Amino acid sequence: MPQELRESRSLGVAERIAAFIRPVKTVALFAPRPDEPDLHLLERFVALWTSRTVLFPAVNATGLAFAPAENWEELQPGAFGLPAPVRPPFAVTPELVLVPGLAFTRHGDRLGRGGGFYDRYLASLDSAARSVGVAFHLQLLEELPREDHDRRVQAVVTDQETIHTGS
Repeated sequence: MPQELRESRSLGVAERIAAFIRPVKTVALFAPRPDEPDLHLLERFVALWTSRTVLFPAVNATGLAFAPAENWEELQPGAFGLPAPVRPPFAVTPELVLVPGLAFTRHGDRLGRGGGFYDRYLASLDSAARSVGVAFHLQLLEELPREDHDRRVQAVVTDQETIHTGS
């Protein structure tokens, strides 16, 4: 996807995600890959680090853990070359977890990158936490293969719509 198209579509995603972020005090984001919606643009719609704890994922020996960061620049290359927090994991359950994926369905099914990190993390989450898949509309498919360990997200946000999955 050309950079200017990615940016314009990312703005649509960011505007919709901001509505989920505004009411929460603790949010788990992810540092986007070049083929994912640019979450840096969230700051145009919501003050991320004002009166809120912002967590980012880091892969460790036990799976996925989330640690705080004060801004995007604080993230450093981590596992798989992805930006990760430099601070130790934070012992708090986020109210909202933004979940990346290669594809999603309207039912909340997700195709990840094959490590199962988010599936294991979502399975361990408190039921009060909300999980939201983040994707471009072209990543929305009718169905995906599903296995017993796969976890659905409760909503999917794309550049064109917000889908509440009922999961």
